[in-house]
Amino acid sequence: MTARLGVLLCFLAVSNCGGPVVSHGGPVRDHVTLVDNLRARGFGVEPIGQTKVVPLDVPATGVVVSGGALRGPVTLLSFDYDDTDLGRDGQRTAEEDAREIAEGARVTNTTDGVRLPSGPAHFYRRERVIVMYVGADPEMLRVLVDLFGPQFAGAH
Repeated sequence: MTARLGVLLCFLAVSNCGGPVVSHGGPVRDHVTLVDNLRARGFGVEPIGQTKVVPLDVPATGVVVSGGALRGPVTLLSFDYDDTDLGRDGQRTAEEDAREIAEGARVTNTTDGVRLPSGPAHFYRRERVIVMYVGADPEMLRVLVDLFGPQFAGAH
């Protein structure tokens, strides 16, 4: 009987691996909830590294988003304004950086030589996260508006 129980538990564990991703719920407020919301919508989200982008106060985490109705994989840069990491109010710092971008500050280079994508840039912000999407995939733009509301700066 113990062997049967072991086989059953193994089967249940393996059969659940391909199940749907379950979201922790709630709106986007930071990088973790952004990834969680994208995965809950059925997208694959893979991190590709971090870089420091001028003039923003926090490093960007690059993620490749794929699946769904996207035309192909797209790259997002997520700027997570964590209070602990910053040593100050992350939401206020995100607001200040967003205002700087909206007033025309250019986000075009990094401090470590990582090349930013070229093309039409779109910027979204909610609470402690700013997202930069360079591209024009209509599905990605629709999803970002659903998650963040209208972009605060960038191409129209």
